[in-house]
Amino acid sequence: PLADLRDRLRAAPLPLVLPRWAGRELRQLVDLVQLRLLTFRDDERGRVLCAAEPLDLARDDEARAAREALVEQCAAVDEELLEHALAAAESAALPPPLLAAAVARAVRACRATAVLAGSSLRDRGVQLLLDAVCRYLPSPLDRPPLLARAADGRDE
Repeated sequence: PLADLRDRLRAAPLPLVLPRWAGRELRQLVDLVQLRLLTFRDDERGRVLCAAEPLDLARDDEARAAREALVEQCAAVDEELLEHALAAAESAALPPPLLAAAVARAVRACRATAVLAGSSLRDRGVQLLLDAVCRYLPSPLDRPPLLARAADGRDE
């Protein structure tokens, strides 16, 4: 799927989460930016419960490799992060706020596309998506006001 984003849409995808499946069901999302593991389960009434815990990259090779790839991809389009990444011994040493700010700059400048995973049908990862919209996409307040042309030709 990420290759399709590159090939068909000519986008530079930044996968911000690593989904983990149990069969056909999404069980966990690894938040590669905030370094946390979100685990989903259904309670006895069928409601989805989400538990968040800190992610230990030293014990999770798959997540460490995915975070390193994210940092490399983001550093390729953001010079400020590149400087910090070169100074850091490894990607885990980069603080989450620094990486989040670099992702936001890259996305707002249209140099990269944030990619997340989840299931709205099963209510898994939806809050993470909404948080990402607020964190990485431009605010309407950052844009200049729109001009409208009145019927008599005046700009308002």
